[in-house]
Amino acid sequence: MQLLCIAILLAICLNAVVAKSTAMLPPLTPLSLGNHKIKVRGGGVDSEGALAGLKKGWEANKGHLSAAAIARGFSIFCMFPVDTIKTRMQMGQSFSLDGLFNGVGSSLLGQIPYGVLTFGGYEIYKKKFTAMFPDLPTLPVYIAAAVAGDMTGSGWLVPSEVVKQNVQGGNYATAGEAASSILKAKGLGGFYQGYVSNCFRDVPFRVFQMVSYEYVKDVMLKAKATRNAKNGVKTTTATLSSGEAALAGAIAGSFSAGITTPLDVMKSKMMTGQVSGGYLEALKFVLANDGKRALFSGVVPRVGLIGPSVAIFFVVYEGVKNRF
Repeated sequence: MQLLCIAILLAICLNAVVAKSTAMLPPLTPLSLGNHKIKVRGGGVDSEGALAGLKKGWEANKGHLSAAAIARGFSIFCMFPVDTIKTRMQMGQSFSLDGLFNGVGSSLLGQIPYGVLTFGGYEIYKKKFTAMFPDLPTLPVYIAAAVAGDMTGSGWLVPSEVVKQNVQGGNYATAGEAASSILKAKGLGGFYQGYVSNCFRDVPFRVFQMVSYEYVKDVMLKAKATRNAKNGVKTTTATLSSGEAALAGAIAGSFSAGITTPLDVMKSKMMTGQVSGGYLEALKFVLANDGKRALFSGVVPRVGLIGPSVAIFFVVYEGVKNRF
């Protein structure tokens, strides 16, 4: 039900974007190409215009997109050993320092594009929604942008997460072995094992993360502007320092990580094949076999992973973005 509501909200928002954009375009006119007819806008095919549009879109958003890619890759790599420990704890394995970077390649392959789609998309959606609904309070704009951004990136992320967690858990020695074995045993659908659970975990997490970060950032910027005014310092725009971005990111990351740990536990059970079924089956499995406390299994390494990871991410993200 929650996921359905999220999907409906996303559909409404995207439909509004499409409707608004389409209304501004010239009418469709037919174009003959031999025995084929296609419809184009403005009376002709404008491939140069399409490329120009893509270039314009990149120029308008390259700061957000580049910052998201660099920041995501750096933060994931730095905190990957903690992520491995967390996954092994959720799978009931004993503590070990062996192979802490197993699966890091496949993780980066999934996480960097995911970062671009999710965080770059968040900023783009936020600007679009703000322009479309200028009188709307910021909270629903942040929520809608976070939902849209994360669901945009989820289709890319889930296959890499399935491979990564199977390697981390010791089911396979390498990412290549995991990918080929999963494909042979379960087909392409095997790479999307736990997709719904992943959305249940990541969409609420992203909403908590981005909303809390935006509000902490806003408080910090207002306090900074007030201090500057008292000290007679004139600035047109205030930006976060590296330390301030780290603090805001750590607060947002720790809060969102802790509150969504049960969803992460169930997602791990599904992706590693311990549960065959959906979100409800995973919940029943955990409660029946491990008890209620197991829903927060790995909460300390999860917060220890995501708090610093989000702090690192936003330090790099704000730093790179401000250079464009």
